[in-house]
Amino acid sequence: MKDTSPEKPCPRCQGSGVCRDCGGSGHIPCPACSGQGGTERSGKKIPCHSCKGTGQQECPPQCPSCAGTGVITSKFQEEMQRKYQPALTGVQPSNIITRVLIVLCLAVYALAPRDLPNILPQPYPYLIWEALVSKANIFSGGEYWRFLTPAFLHGNIWHLGCNMYALWVLGPLAETLLGRWRYLALYLFSAVGGCLLSSYMNLFGGIGASGAIFGVAASIIVMSKRWGVIPQHYASSVRNSLIFILVLGFAMGGTFGFNLDNWGHIGGAAAGAAFTFTIKKL
Repeated sequence: MKDTSPEKPCPRCQGSGVCRDCGGSGHIPCPACSGQGGTERSGKKIPCHSCKGTGQQECPPQCPSCAGTGVITSKFQEEMQRKYQPALTGVQPSNIITRVLIVLCLAVYALAPRDLPNILPQPYPYLIWEALVSKANIFSGGEYWRFLTPAFLHGNIWHLGCNMYALWVLGPLAETLLGRWRYLALYLFSAVGGCLLSSYMNLFGGIGASGAIFGVAASIIVMSKRWGVIPQHYASSVRNSLIFILVLGFAMGGTFGFNLDNWGHIGGAAAGAAFTFTIKKL
């Protein structure tokens, strides 16, 4: 379809379509050595590192403002605006899946708490816990759901609170950038990855949403590197937090009642990173 938008002469090249800096020659004097190619020292000429002694640097012969056409159209302006607009412009924030996941964790904890009075009469809380918790020899027993369901169990109110706070902080960003269903797939895949490695490295697998949350955090770091849609300083703070928790967990494991599921965290982070490397940007 032919572009019928009004045309205006490019103000940068005055309608010529030729680069104003090099006049269409395709090269400009090297700004590092002012086109001299180097400097004289003790009677010897030292070549310029920037231009390798040529005194010139390459330059696009066409005007970059109008792509060499000499005119500026509305269509071209729109294309440039889309190209250089901030990465998150137009993205609709979403936290619906994050809320559903938090509600599920809260509901499971309310039905089968380990440190508070039970809402349901026994043996129902015990049966719910036993049906969801990880156990030894999961493969031989064929109870494969136990590679996911422990991610919805929590040992006490503090365990639950810390995990839900972290999920509420990190989840909406990942959900917004990935879309609801890909974010849900990321969360569940990371939860399974954490439970798998935890079950393999420990006699009994761990519990809690932290493995899946580590996967969400790792996904944010990967999205920052691959797509540039997340500020680097934010991704760095997320990465440093993960490293701190892992180092603290391994250093203080089992002491003073400090017992984090380090292998579950690593498995969840690895799964989340791998998942994000295989998908495309929305």
